[in-house]
Amino acid sequence: MMHQRAFITSAGKFLPGEPVSNDEMEARLGQVGSSPSRLRERVLNQNGIKQRYYAIDAKQQTVWSNSQMAARAVQDCVSRIGGELKDIPLLVAATSQGDLPLPGFASMVHGVLIVPMLLHSFGTWSLLTLPVFSITFNNISHSNYDFLPDADRDRWWLNAARRHHLHHACFHGNYGFMFPFMDRLFGTALGPDVAKIHLDRFAEKSQSESG
Repeated sequence: MMHQRAFITSAGKFLPGEPVSNDEMEARLGQVGSSPSRLRERVLNQNGIKQRYYAIDAKQQTVWSNSQMAARAVQDCVSRIGGELKDIPLLVAATSQGDLPLPGFASMVHGVLIVPMLLHSFGTWSLLTLPVFSITFNNISHSNYDFLPDADRDRWWLNAARRHHLHHACFHGNYGFMFPFMDRLFGTALGPDVAKIHLDRFAEKSQSESG
C-alpha cells in the first residue's frame, strides 16, 4: 500500500472585531448575577490571556457567524501562499458547534466562499446524522411491520419491512433496505411471492414433524 505524504503549507486566521481586554470582558459578555465574578482574577492570572476577540457586539448581538469566520480564515490561509480559492479542490471542516444543526458546517462555509469544491463536514451534527439514520432504517426494515400503505407494491423509491423480509427468507436479493432502485439496477430485486416456495416447504416440514 502506497502512502502519500501531506504537509501543512499555510495557516490562516480571522479575529472578529476589536480586541477586548480582561477588564472589559464581563461588560461584553454580561455578568452572571448582579456582582462581578469572584473567580475572575484567579482564572485570568492562571491562563495568562490578556485580551480576546468576540463575534458579538457590546449589546450581545451576533456580528459574525461561525461559518463566516471560518470562511475568512480560509481566505487568509490561501492568500498567504499566493493562491486562489478556485485552486482548492477539497474543503474539510470541523467544529464542536456550528451555527445550525443542519446543513453541515462545511456546506455553510462553502455557502460563504461560493467556489466549486468537494466538501467533507466533521461537525457534531454531521457525525451524529449517519448513525441516527442507520438505526432508524434498520429498525423500520427489521420490525416485521409495514408502516406504509399498499405494502404489497414494490416501489422504486421507498419500501419497508415486507421487502426486506424477503431478503432474510431467500438470502439472495433485496439487499437494499428501503430504497430498492439499486436492486433493480443490478437485477437483484425479488418478486413479492418469491418466498412462497420456502414458506410452503417450511409448513410441510413442520406438519410432518408434528404428525
